[in-house]
Amino acid sequence: MSFFPSQKITFSSIRRLYSTYKAVSHGQPFTASHRVYIENNGKAISPFHDIPLYADQSNKEVFNMVVEIPRWTNAKIEIATKEKFNPLKQDIKKGKLRYVSNCYPYKGYIWNYGALPQTWEDPNQVHEETHARGDNDPIDVIEIGGNIGQSGEIKQVKVLGILAMLDEGETDWKVVAIDVNDPKASIMNDIKDVELNCPGLLDATRDWFKIYKVPDGKPFNSFAFDGKYKDKKYAHSIINETHEAWTKLIKGDIPHKTANYDINVHNTTVDGSPYQIESETLPMANTQQEQFTTGLNDILNQIAHAPDSDTIRNATSVLNTQYYTNSNCVSALVQIISHSPNVQIRQLAAVELRKKVSKWWIPLPEQMKHEIREQLMNIGLVEQSQAVSHSISRVIASIADIDMPDNKWPNLLAVLNNACVSQNAAHREFGIYCLYTLFEVISDVFMNNTDALFQLFSKMIVDPESKLVRITTVLVIGKLSEFISSEDKNTIRCFKEILPNMINVLEQCINDDDEENAGKIFEVFDNLLMLETPLLNDRLASLIDFFLNIGGNIKLDDSFRVFALSFLMWASAFKQNKIRQLKLVGHIIERLIPIGAETDPEDVDEDSPSRMAYKVLNSLANNIPPQKLFPVIMPLVINYSNNPNPNCRKAAMMAFAVTVEGCTDIIASRLNEILPTICAGLQDPENIVRRAACMALGSLADEIPDDVSEHHQTLLPLIFNLLNDNNVELIKHVCNALDAILKGLDSEIIQYLPQLMEKLLILLDRSIQTETSATIIAAIGSAALSAGEKFHPYFNQTIARIVQFMCLKESADDQILRGVATDAIGSIAEAVGAEMFRPYTQNVMALAVEQLQFKSPRLHECSFSLFSDLVRVFEDDFAVYLPTIMPYIMKACKMEEKDEVDLAEEIDLTTGDDGMGEAVDDDLELFNFNSAVADEKELAVNALGELFENTKTHFLPYVESSLEEIKVMLENPFEGVRKASVLTMFTFLRTFYAMSNPSDHWKPGFPATYTVHENVQHLISTAVPRVMALWSDEYDISVVVQICIELLSALRVVGPVVLMDKETLEEISKNLLDIFKKKSPCQQSYDDDDEEEGLQNSMYDEDDDLESETLLINAAADLVAALCESIGEGYAPSFSVFFPYISKYCSPTKSQTERSMAVGCLGECVAGLKSAITPYSETLLQIFIKGCGDQDEVVRSNAAFALGCLVMNTQMDIRSQYPAILTALFPLFSNQKIPNTVDNAAGAVARLIIAHPDAVPLDQVLPTFTNALPLKADFEENQVVFECLFKLFQSNNSFVFNNLSQYLHIFQQVLSSEGQLKELTRLHLVELVRALNTQNPALNIGSSELARYL
Repeated sequence: MSFFPSQKITFSSIRRLYSTYKAVSHGQPFTASHRVYIENNGKAISPFHDIPLYADQSNKEVFNMVVEIPRWTNAKIEIATKEKFNPLKQDIKKGKLRYVSNCYPYKGYIWNYGALPQTWEDPNQVHEETHARGDNDPIDVIEIGGNIGQSGEIKQVKVLGILAMLDEGETDWKVVAIDVNDPKASIMNDIKDVELNCPGLLDATRDWFKIYKVPDGKPFNSFAFDGKYKDKKYAHSIINETHEAWTKLIKGDIPHKTANYDINVHNTTVDGSPYQIESETLPMANTQQEQFTTGLNDILNQIAHAPDSDTIRNATSVLNTQYYTNSNCVSALVQIISHSPNVQIRQLAAVELRKKVSKWWIPLPEQMKHEIREQLMNIGLVEQSQAVSHSISRVIASIADIDMPDNKWPNLLAVLNNACVSQNAAHREFGIYCLYTLFEVISDVFMNNTDALFQLFSKMIVDPESKLVRITTVLVIGKLSEFISSEDKNTIRCFKEILPNMINVLEQCINDDDEENAGKIFEVFDNLLMLETPLLNDRLASLIDFFLNIGGNIKLDDSFRVFALSFLMWASAFKQNKIRQLKLVGHIIERLIPIGAETDPEDVDEDSPSRMAYKVLNSLANNIPPQKLFPVIMPLVINYSNNPNPNCRKAAMMAFAVTVEGCTDIIASRLNEILPTICAGLQDPENIVRRAACMALGSLADEIPDDVSEHHQTLLPLIFNLLNDNNVELIKHVCNALDAILKGLDSEIIQYLPQLMEKLLILLDRSIQTETSATIIAAIGSAALSAGEKFHPYFNQTIARIVQFMCLKESADDQILRGVATDAIGSIAEAVGAEMFRPYTQNVMALAVEQLQFKSPRLHECSFSLFSDLVRVFEDDFAVYLPTIMPYIMKACKMEEKDEVDLAEEIDLTTGDDGMGEAVDDDLELFNFNSAVADEKELAVNALGELFENTKTHFLPYVESSLEEIKVMLENPFEGVRKASVLTMFTFLRTFYAMSNPSDHWKPGFPATYTVHENVQHLISTAVPRVMALWSDEYDISVVVQICIELLSALRVVGPVVLMDKETLEEISKNLLDIFKKKSPCQQSYDDDDEEEGLQNSMYDEDDDLESETLLINAAADLVAALCESIGEGYAPSFSVFFPYISKYCSPTKSQTERSMAVGCLGECVAGLKSAITPYSETLLQIFIKGCGDQDEVVRSNAAFALGCLVMNTQMDIRSQYPAILTALFPLFSNQKIPNTVDNAAGAVARLIIAHPDAVPLDQVLPTFTNALPLKADFEENQVVFECLFKLFQSNNSFVFNNLSQYLHIFQQVLSSEGQLKELTRLHLVELVRALNTQNPALNIGSSELARYL
């Protein structure tokens, strides 16, 4: 049985078939004598005649292409059709080498340019459609793949289409193709796919061919078919024509030499050709390897001593195209490293050799490999330059990576061991550094011999002669630690024994003021915190003290202190449980605050101990439960805020500012007592304190906007006063704080708007600092959004100013302002509405599209965000812009987060590096992600959802391609992109459902008893399994929160059909239970304590949740309630499992957010489960009654709602509890700040009356109940309130008939207000009014405002 299929040749096998072709350079590049010949098995062949047209004769979809001109280069290289073997040469016109000019905005050729072999555009024939003769050359190809080709490279390509250029009266076909090995080849099969996947490329190509000769004084080129591209089928037909013409030429049917042309038709492979000859062996380029090495050395010398970047760029191009195209470069670079007297050249050669080994090592003869291995070891042992020695070590590691798996370098470790124990310190330095570079390459070999390694390290880490040996030993141990298993107790013991010596080496570096090496060792300790195996736990307390001592030592250089504080920041993130167990939280905070009180550097971007201390505090706040952190830090804040030293007062404000994010609930509950401290800071006589207070206020407003906005009467006058300050830096922070406050202010802003806008516009007109202007513009946008239509009077004067900022483009500062202006314009548009903004839409959209063409991910984000804002404003009317903006959005969605590498800059010119930098590059190469691109992608995905939701049918042509990208982005490494993809996937689902015009609201029950449109069902089948797969392994809390939110929303809009099947429902329930049990992947901390310690921690932390985990629990609880609502009584068994976990959050020890969540969730569960809630009635009753007396009003409001639902749905006789229930509800009808509280209390009383009217003392209850009407906010409760009133009227209740005038006034208010009543309730109320009018003419309803309903 064969393991290799014979039926089909894959693209990779085609590539191997043609790997024997080799381009050989003769002569000096960029000279008239330079030629590139093509060899096959060492013999010269013709790229024109001997390379087959088709890569596989049985599959005529794949063609061979001869690359003549690599992308982005300018030299006009072409097949020499008149010369024997048709080598590639540079074209000459008028005695000068020919280069194409750079035609703005293009650089050189914008694709790989070449020709198809065995084709010929016959100059004797006039094409019937182009009406022009052929140009006497092989047919041209533009290859649009991502890789840059090399002159003489033979690529295998797919043909996609063709363009007919008319060049000086000749037909010059341009075949559009893509390398079959390009990642995009699988999705490009015809010319239409090019525009879809590479928007704008075809237009750019046509434009380039039109203008590229104009700089040389020639006219524009023209095109047949009005410049339109022809498809793949047509392209194949043209290629066949040119192949037939070549066949006639090579067989002698057409003369190869006439008065008009002369073609050299010598070939070595074409059977039946009268011009077939024997192949010849070409001499080596430049005749000798020594000359090759000398030329390479000369180029490296040019780079090492280059006076400018152009010299470097040109020399680099020569290296990549002439010297690095074959394996000779390996031995040449080794010779240069060995013999060059110039350190810079040796270093550069070693760096280059490491890069070239991966490509050219395997083809080398075994004997040459053996000699190079020996030579490199010998060179390394005697090399005097540390930088060169380290680079040689990296070359050795690269070779070992290839050789060691096949045991082709068996004596390597023995040689290195001998070097490490040598009497020569230089040998030890080289040996230990080689071990460092080798660790990732052959870690398995090392980890099988850890005892011997640690014996060696224990000697080397105390090397008496070489500090470098000691330092590198620490680095090797750090690398080794990454591979230690938590089960390997012996290696863990060895590590712990050597740890004190590692600390000693770090101390020595600090004492020697050796910042560079200390930084490397600090990084080792940072990495140790992040490992799965808990290597530092036993010494964590002493280590934290050690690093606190360094961080607090003002005698040390700031760099050491920043390194030490950075360790503490990572410790708080990765060892939070251990820190809490050791009770170090207070100790750390008390040591950090004095560091924060030090003077900050003037440069706001400069790291300093004080700023690093705040970062540690922020990390603590986000990783330590607020119940453990806030009681420690707040007394210190108060104490320092009263200190006469302004730096101490600044530290108080800053410490508070950085802890707000992680302590929002506890701060919100104590805001009244905290805010005076912040207000005092805003009025402090010192700028540094006022600035820090603004940052604290901004943090508060960002995190708890509603709570802060309640204090606007206190805060805004202080802010307005600070806006009069002349300090530019202060104004920036004032505007930041103002921006945050305005976002939560809503209609309360109106009273301040005249004064606010006057101040902001004056400040904007006067501002000369970019950051200050940006904060002012942002504040204006927030003011507009809060003011809504009340912003109309300020619109014209504001928009005129801000659009000017959106036109900026020259500098980085301009782009910052342009981005902020774009965001502000989106807010302003949403505020003023479509009609007022419409005159500016076209100009703003043009500017937004323009900035999508800038190389600025931030501006791209702003454009996508603006599109989202404007489509919400204009809805269907925005659809006209879809064809323009969708290619850009799709392009952003397809972008790779990995930073693109510019091959033209491949040479590493950091010749002063010691080689450590290369280690970092290697480690990060696979993770070289560009977060700016990810942010852009996140906004692009969000825009897709907004565009579909608001333009609906207009967006349908883009739905399929959008969904394909969203599916891919669900697996994106950036959590923001995954989160946005989940949101947008479900937005598509809800939009399809809305477009299907469902006739009735879905019915509860599982499996679902109703059907949905096929588009909705298809999207459910697409979205839900993928999101469930994401959820199962998702480690980021915010993504899981988003999944819960979107499933909840889908259930409430689309109903239980979203749950698909029993397995999906069970998986959702299991995932939710894991969250409540704190076993979800996203809840696992980075702490690595053993199981016993973990158990102690879980007991110790029973009531302690991080803010982020509280959000997760809330989202999970809301989803449980939605499942109860959508499934109904059938979900009761699952609810019985969740009930104990949810109910524990009702405990008084939990935060306000947790209590309100739990009570609200249970109330909604009751409403969904209906009578199935009966078994839990007694427990729930006590929870809800207690909740009505909670100190927090939101909890009280939720408890009132829940009580009413319980009374309505339980089958337990609850009438005996009515007095207790009414007693609990009565206080909620007065002195409540939140309107919903009274509304929910009224709804609860209505349910009590409906359920058991005989158990309610109506004469006592109805006056309070009636005075609470009409409802003020929660109009959903109107349904049950009016159901109750209808029953009271039907039963001729004396109270209601004795107070008809009050009820008629209530009815009038409710009927005249849109959205308060559902249609059926509204109809019943109108019927009641009519009946009352008929029965009681004396009421004179016909003369009241209710007359219109009669």
